[in-house]
Amino acid sequence: EGVLEPTEKTRLALAKLRENGYLTALATGRAKCYLSEESLLFDCYITSNGAHAEAGGAVIADHVIEKGALERVVRYLDAHGINFVAEGQNACYCRDVKEYYFLRMLEKFHWDGASFHQLQGEIPIPVNKLMVTYDTMEKLEAFRWEFGGEYDITEQPVNQSSDVGMRGVSKGLGVREVMEYFGLERENTYAFGDA
Repeated sequence: EGVLEPTEKTRLALAKLRENGYLTALATGRAKCYLSEESLLFDCYITSNGAHAEAGGAVIADHVIEKGALERVVRYLDAHGINFVAEGQNACYCRDVKEYYFLRMLEKFHWDGASFHQLQGEIPIPVNKLMVTYDTMEKLEAFRWEFGGEYDITEQPVNQSSDVGMRGVSKGLGVREVMEYFGLERENTYAFGDA
C-alpha cells in the first residue's frame, strides 16, 4: 500500500527518477478509476493486474474479456448468489454495492466507493477483469472448478474475494508490453513491489 498512499520520501524519489530521465510506472491490481489521486505520480500505469496499460493518455495495451465469455461467467455468478465487480478503466459496476464482503473491502482499502456503480441489467463497459466476493469459501472452490481452466483466478483470502482475469494476462505481461512500447531492454529495467 505504500505506493498507492506514498510517503513524502517516496514522492521525492519518484520525482528524482523522472527528473533524471527514468520512466516510472505503477503496476497494480486496481483499475485506473479507483486509483487514488496521490498515486498519479507516474509516467505510466499498468492496471487491472496487467490487463490495461497507458502512458501520457495513450493506451499501450487493453485486454478485454470477450462479451460472450463474460456473460457466461456472470450467469454462473448470478445463479450461485456470488457478488462481483466488473472492472473497466473509467468505471466499475457491482452486482450488489451493499453486499457485506464488498463493503468490507471498501473499508479495508479506504476506497470511497465513488467509482463503483450499482449494476442495472447488462454490463455497459468493456471489462478488463472481475473482482468476485464470496460469502463461503465453498463457492470460491466451485467457481474455481468451473472456470479455473479458462481464467486466472487469484484468491485474496483475507478479503474473501478473488480477481478473475484472462489466462496469461498479468502485471508481468503489462510490464513487457510497456517495455516493448518504449523500446526498453530488460537489463535497463527495474521493478519492485509487493506481489
